[in-house]
Amino acid sequence: MYMKKDLLMRYMTYNLYFVLETLYGNGKFKKNQILREFCSSQELLDAIEYIKKDIEPEIVSNLNLFREFDQKFIKKTKEEIAEHFIELRGFLHHHTLNRKDIWHPAKQREYKVDAITLLALCHHILSAKAIDVIFKEDRLKEFYNTTVLTEDGRAIRWGDQK
Repeated sequence: MYMKKDLLMRYMTYNLYFVLETLYGNGKFKKNQILREFCSSQELLDAIEYIKKDIEPEIVSNLNLFREFDQKFIKKTKEEIAEHFIELRGFLHHHTLNRKDIWHPAKQREYKVDAITLLALCHHILSAKAIDVIFKEDRLKEFYNTTVLTEDGRAIRWGDQK
C-alpha cells in the first residue's frame, strides 16, 4: 500500500503540472518558452505567492516537510518556483539509465512536498476560476431558474428555496 501512495505522489506531481501548462503555457513546450509564458502570467505569479503564504496544513504540521518547503519555495522567487516545477516535470518525464539521479520508485517521498504544493496551487487557481464563473449574477439567475429532476421524479427549482 505504501508504494501505491508514493507512486501517486509522482503521478500527481507530474499530472498537476499539466494544469499549469494548459492554462498558462500557451502551447509552448520548450523549457525557456514555457518559463517565459508562466512568468508573463500575473494570475499564475499571484497564485504562487499565495501558496507561499497559505502553506498547506500537512506541511506546516510536519517539521521535515516544512523545512523542505522552506528550502524549495519560501526562499525562492515566484519565477524560480515556476522554473522548479518546469524542471521537475522534465526530470519526471525524461528517463534514461545514464542518469545516476534518475527517478526511482523507492524514492517517491522526495516528491511529497512538490505534490502537496502543486495540488494547493492548482486548487487555488481552479477554485478562483470556478467561483468567478459560478457566482456571476447571470449564472446565479440561470441556476435559480433551472429545474432539476430527482431520481424519484420530483422537480426542484432552486429559486423556490429562498
